[in-house]
Amino acid sequence: MSAIVSSLMPASLSSVSPKLKLGFAMTGNFGGVENYDDRWVGRYYVQETKLVGLSFLPSIAYKVTDKLSSGAGVNVMKASTRTRNLLSVPLTRKYGNMGR
Repeated sequence: MSAIVSSLMPASLSSVSPKLKLGFAMTGNFGGVENYDDRWVGRYYVQETKLVGLSFLPSIAYKVTDKLSSGAGVNVMKASTRTRNLLSVPLTRKYGNMGR
């Protein structure tokens, strides 16, 4: 694995004993940001949205024999989202009937 790729995927491996290994990795699964103009037709539904997903991956492996190893890992995911929209304010007499 190249140095550039490994630096983008934080991971570590630790030898507890010659037969027992522990590992941990952290990855970004998904994410995105979208901003819309104030005049956008869907502004009352969404104006700005942010989505981020992270995975934390602890793992363990045990070498049973020279030809057999067993391992297990867990994928713990954390996701966060934020949305913002504009508020629709009913028209008042100050602005007239506006086409009614």
